[in-house]
Amino acid sequence: MKTASARRVRLMDTASITARMGQAIRHAADGNRLINRQREFIADLEQNGSNVVQALALLKNLLFSQELHLRDRDYLHRLFPQYRP
Repeated sequence: MKTASARRVRLMDTASITARMGQAIRHAADGNRLINRQREFIADLEQNGSNVVQALALLKNLLFSQELHLRDRDYLHRLFPQYRP
């Protein structure tokens, strides 16, 4: 059974699909950059003997958000394999 969101996405025109896929890919790429930057920041904090509790909590949130971005991107690729930018 198709979900309501799947039916809505299937009604999108080609330009909208391409734009949405591009956005999903950019979000995933941006997420990777933020995660890498946060990991470097944590390494610097640890090297200086600073407390990393809040930095690790932020990293955990970034990783969770990234999982959502990747699921969104992969979902769109499965629905519209012909529209990969």
